[in-house]
Amino acid sequence: MKILLTNVGRRTYFVDFLEKIKNNSLKDLEIHLSDCSKLAASFYNRKNIKIHITPKATQNKNKYFQSILRVVKKNKINILIPLSDYDLNILSIKKSLLEKNKCKVIISNKEVIKTCFSKTETTKFLKKNKFTFPKTWFSQSQFKKKYPVIIKNIYGSASLGQKIIFENRDLKFTNFKKEIIQELVVGKEYNLDILNDFHGNYLDSCAKIKLSMRAGETDKAKIVNNSKLILIAKKISKNLRHIGNLDCDLIIDKKGKVNILDFNPRFGGGYPFTHMAGKNYLYKIIKMTLGEFYKLKKYPKIITGMKGIDIKTFN
Repeated sequence: MKILLTNVGRRTYFVDFLEKIKNNSLKDLEIHLSDCSKLAASFYNRKNIKIHITPKATQNKNKYFQSILRVVKKNKINILIPLSDYDLNILSIKKSLLEKNKCKVIISNKEVIKTCFSKTETTKFLKKNKFTFPKTWFSQSQFKKKYPVIIKNIYGSASLGQKIIFENRDLKFTNFKKEIIQELVVGKEYNLDILNDFHGNYLDSCAKIKLSMRAGETDKAKIVNNSKLILIAKKISKNLRHIGNLDCDLIIDKKGKVNILDFNPRFGGGYPFTHMAGKNYLYKIIKMTLGEFYKLKKYPKIITGMKGIDIKTFN
């Protein structure tokens, strides 16, 4: 079994998770990592991994894909899991070409990717399927002035470009071709990991309350057993039909109303807490690819987790 994580960056914990799977269950698991920088911290997490330098996905999509295809062919990769937003659209469109080489690509179809990446499409999806979400305006003429509000990029990632505005004069800098206005909901922030099988059917979910954020990613979190959130996770799964893991952010306001903020159709910054709580989605995906059964734990351990910093070096 050979697994490739693309755009792995500094997500050293994913390598740790795979190493533990290798040591405990799959002795023949071969771990491959790719990134556009040879200084990706994950490359130096272990000695017995294989690393691949690829072009930046954002600079030349075709060149990037051809590089990934060569890695898959040459190394006979069995599973490919993308870990960043940058290559999801590219790989979803080219998924069939990779799978012709007997490589299972854990990614949703291009329609799901589009729904998740465009806040315009996300809003349409939420409205159509009767989810609760913050009031959203796509033009100045639609906007009912009630401050403060938050400005978001339509195709934003990791909270980049978000800003809160408090009065009319700040609104003139909003570019409605690239940005939206959204109601600023006050409450407790939560994260959901929602795991589907390869046909888009619900398998499992794990909820956590966010205790701290850093660079748009969950930095500290506490696992919670919240039946209301699990029901919402099942409804999202049924209507979106994504493949693999979905990272979902939401806010529960003071009245107890659950407002869905956005979807990331991949393993997101909240997954390490899900994994450490005993919900091993990585192993489940590997076992599904092998055509073997693995039962996930029904309930997670109630833990509080926080990400740390360590230093990787090489000679």
